[in-house]
Amino acid sequence: MKRITFCALLMTLFLLLSCGSGQQAADAGKTGSEKGTGSLSEVIASSRQLFLDAFVSFGNLLKEAFGLTADTTKKAVGERLGKVGEAVKIAKDKLEELKGNEQFNLIKDKAESTINKAIDTLRKIVEGASKIKDATGSANGKVGGNVGDTEDAEKADAASVKG
Repeated sequence: MKRITFCALLMTLFLLLSCGSGQQAADAGKTGSEKGTGSLSEVIASSRQLFLDAFVSFGNLLKEAFGLTADTTKKAVGERLGKVGEAVKIAKDKLEELKGNEQFNLIKDKAESTINKAIDTLRKIVEGASKIKDATGSANGKVGGNVGDTEDAEKADAASVKG
């Protein structure tokens, strides 16, 4: 996950630094219809916005997903992980949308392998979160079980662990 975060930060930094490529001076005083379309700065700005939308929505959904306590039920954990799966799916879909964008061809050779790896990793996270959500759908017990400070934890159900 650290590698994905690092790659995302590098791509964002590249996109932010590339936006000031002098296009503003060339388009000064022109209306939107007179400005040239498809310039490199517009492509980068569009790609940057899609990329930021993907990870901002992902971050917002993640921040509310992990409020776990000892009183949290297993079903609630499954529901929260389902939200995580939905957030990851949104990020994955946005990256796939970025790849499908016709302007992506300008940066395709530089970014395609990184985006493909990120999409594959996000797909695996979505699948895992979906499995956990399905497995905990009918579980009503608490995450912490019925264990006090001086007691041993309850033994795990071997069948559920081996899946």
